[in-house]
Amino acid sequence: MAVNKVIYDGDVLLDLTNTTAEAEDVAEGKLFMNKSGNLIQGTSTGGSKDYEELDNLPRVNNVELKGNKTTSDLGIVIPEVPTNVSAFNNDSGYITSSSLPTKTSELDNDSGFIDNTYHDSTKQDLITSNNKLDYSLVDNTPTIPTIPENVSSFNNDAGYITKEVNDLTNYSLTTTLQTNKSIARGIEYIVGTQESATNKWTGVSTDTGCSSGALYTGKTIIYHLPVAGNSSSATLNLTLPDGTTTGAITIYRLASSTVTTTFGVDCDILMVYDGTNWKVNAYVDSNTNTIGYQLRTEKSNYINGATTSIYRYQLLVETENGLEAFTSTSNSTKTTKTQLLPKYLPSGDIRYYSTTTEITTGSSIGTSVLWQQYYLDLRYSFNITSTTLTTNKPVYIKMSVNSDGTLSPVYSANSGGHPLTQTLPTTEDNYVYVKLGTAYSGYQIQLEMLHPMYEYKNGKIQLFTSGNNVTKTYVDNIVGTIETSLGGI
Repeated sequence: MAVNKVIYDGDVLLDLTNTTAEAEDVAEGKLFMNKSGNLIQGTSTGGSKDYEELDNLPRVNNVELKGNKTTSDLGIVIPEVPTNVSAFNNDSGYITSSSLPTKTSELDNDSGFIDNTYHDSTKQDLITSNNKLDYSLVDNTPTIPTIPENVSSFNNDAGYITKEVNDLTNYSLTTTLQTNKSIARGIEYIVGTQESATNKWTGVSTDTGCSSGALYTGKTIIYHLPVAGNSSSATLNLTLPDGTTTGAITIYRLASSTVTTTFGVDCDILMVYDGTNWKVNAYVDSNTNTIGYQLRTEKSNYINGATTSIYRYQLLVETENGLEAFTSTSNSTKTTKTQLLPKYLPSGDIRYYSTTTEITTGSSIGTSVLWQQYYLDLRYSFNITSTTLTTNKPVYIKMSVNSDGTLSPVYSANSGGHPLTQTLPTTEDNYVYVKLGTAYSGYQIQLEMLHPMYEYKNGKIQLFTSGNNVTKTYVDNIVGTIETSLGGI
């Protein structure tokens, strides 16, 4: 039974009802289904669709284009394409190398260029490789100025200093200096060279002012004592830059008292040469509490510059605001004190506050209570114990340099922290070491009047000055010491 349409579950799956093909439309022997769904065999005997079965196929050179043909089969000849220009006829008359002139003589000199026959009696003759042009015969040559060899040839329009300047403001002429008490040219740090206990001290000076083989009056040194002395009078014999020695020169600590066992090992001693003897600062003596060897500030314009009070027995340093302490904790020797960071002015004053009265912020400290040189208990200022210090060794405050040039203490991490040390660095550490004085117990020191500042730089220990410039305070302190040691200038 023929089927021409299939519907399943409402969906049309097959529909032949619109088919229009008939048997005569389909090639003979081919099967197809008509619109009734019957399988029908085609009956058409129409033309072939095969190219080679067609009639009247095209021809080339009378050769029928049927099957694969070559250009030779078709009688086609492809000419060879030339690769050189010479293969073409020069029918346009282009220039060739054979037609170009090889000599300038073959050209017409219609522009009048100079040739080797040109001659002018006022100028140099024929210019050749052997007869070169003389610059002196050239017209309109530039004038070449003479380059000066001396600075004196220039105008000093910038006002640079010359050897004839005689108005150096704020400088002293050498003719005005006192020849018998000349102010020190600089403080030289000299390390003693003796190796065993003796009062025959030695050292080496590199001061070029002594290069002539003699000391000059006012020469000032800080002498580092490497070993202990003895009960005899101390002398100092320096080797000078020219190899000569000064001989043993006696060292005095008072007008007529010589230095004996006054100083301990590793002390740094400020001395001035007065033309005859070495003089230690008149107030420096052994670690004693005798009042005659101390130095007190009788009149005081100092104020408490800190934001906290100053309490009994504290060490104070000079800041731009006044004197300030290292701790805000009152009346305590415990190792748990709150430590402060005063910004110490380099070479500024360092004082000991010797009484028990509290000084509040901004208040005047008063008279006869500040000591420039005194024995003191450092436990009131720093978190140290009774055994922190080594007796007879110098005591320094380790400080860092602030961006404004002031110095602040560097606290260690042990026992609540303190900035004290008794050794100087052996490598560059970018810290400054301010000398306070010399220890005479595990927690007490003899505060000294001057406080040299040291740093390790350029491979050695040397004096530190803020910004590598000596401050006015530092100079004033040094000059005052010299005047005191020499008995007044």
